[in-house]
Amino acid sequence: MRIAVMIMAVVAVTLATSGRQCTSVGSPVADGALKPILSSTTAEWKKGTQLDLVFMVLNDSAKTVSVDGRMSWPGNILLWVRLPDGKTMLARRGLVKMKLLTADGIIRLQPSRLHGRKLAIQPEADERFAEPLKKLCPGTYTFWVEFHGAGAASLGCREVSLKSNELPITVP
Repeated sequence: MRIAVMIMAVVAVTLATSGRQCTSVGSPVADGALKPILSSTTAEWKKGTQLDLVFMVLNDSAKTVSVDGRMSWPGNILLWVRLPDGKTMLARRGLVKMKLLTADGIIRLQPSRLHGRKLAIQPEADERFAEPLKKLCPGTYTFWVEFHGAGAASLGCREVSLKSNELPITVP
């Protein structure tokens, strides 16, 4: 069931046209706001395998909302992890400086629509991942995303800063 919901959510990812207005957390649009969601098709992660996470922004309002649609990882998406010992760190180094937002980068989300991207985590294949993720030990690793969408005054677009839910993943 969880996999089916995930597939439906990914299929519903919206590729939309340019807009003129963005919203940010704390500045609801009409009767709702943007909702950041982090999900996975699994609750367990085994050493040597790839963990697939999906980060999405849901338009939880009754009106169309325009946002920065560029989802660059690393870049304007920061993936954080809390290790089993309680330490918190960025899961992947090497932040990319984002270019200025243009009209082509803005998307329009209809009510109840999603926009997102997959985050594939395979630390053994990418040296930019944090060392503790390369040497997994049993326990719970809790992930969350911070999404920082740019604003552009010339496009009437305000900056967006969102923090997703925390997603616990168990390493047996």
